[in-house]
Amino acid sequence: ETQLLLDDIVLPEEIQRYRAVYEKAAEASQVTDQNKFSFAYCLVRSKAKADVRSGLQLLRELYDSTRSDDAKRDYLYYLAL
Repeated sequence: ETQLLLDDIVLPEEIQRYRAVYEKAAEASQVTDQNKFSFAYCLVRSKAKADVRSGLQLLRELYDSTRSDDAKRDYLYYLAL
């Protein structure tokens, strides 16, 4: 299962779609952990290193801001991949 995640590359069009959703939420000050995570997860599966770095930063922000141990575990899992 981990290998499937590592091999999963997201298309640029999908990144743009998630970026638009995230930026729209950010403009309205309505970013949720869910839409932030969705965008971050999309970015870390990009072929572009800059996207991957941005996704890792978002995951770190999520990890640092949550109080939920389950959420911390999930964010740490994706950071470690």
